[in-house]
Amino acid sequence: MQTDVYALGVLGYLLFTRTMPFDGNVPAILDAQVHQAPPSLSERRGERIDESIETLIMRAMSKQPALRHQSAAAFRYELNNVMRMLEMTRRQSSGSAKIDRRETAAAMLFDQSVLAQVVIRGDGTIKMANKAFAALVGEADGTLKGASIAELPISLWVPQLEETLEAVRKTHQPTELRARRWANELVLWIAPAPLNEDVHVLVQNHVIERELPRH
Repeated sequence: MQTDVYALGVLGYLLFTRTMPFDGNVPAILDAQVHQAPPSLSERRGERIDESIETLIMRAMSKQPALRHQSAAAFRYELNNVMRMLEMTRRQSSGSAKIDRRETAAAMLFDQSVLAQVVIRGDGTIKMANKAFAALVGEADGTLKGASIAELPISLWVPQLEETLEAVRKTHQPTELRARRWANELVLWIAPAPLNEDVHVLVQNHVIERELPRH
């Protein structure tokens, strides 16, 4: 589905820039997704990003569905080609240094991202979580794999989380949740995996700025 491809593009944008393509309240974000082009990845990140990655992500986020990849499988195929190209470049620049093929750019970005990220299986257990997510919920990274999301504090901070995860699995539509946690606002972007029941959750933790009293 074209909405799945768009969701993959948004996730890619978030992974590379550490920000969502659009900000604001939900109506403003939805309007921007329809009518506005997001800043380029390089512009938003503040440093140059490889042109092949830029082209891949921006194509997936095209306002015209016909210009996007025709399926999630097509997106994945192009992503694999881009990663192979980048790997070949790295091999050429590193001489005889051996690069493990399993250390893909996506895996490295997932683990090292400052954004908390977790992949949750259909049964509600954690398939993988990055260090930022482990720090957010106050758990050692190694203890999270196989844990139930229902038993973690994030389910208390976001009471509708489990219900929303199930809805995303059924509808295959990405969604956004917002919740208060003390003086912070949690923004969760929840998207379905294209080929199974896994759900990918990214969490932004914003400090809520309080207005100073006017004299």
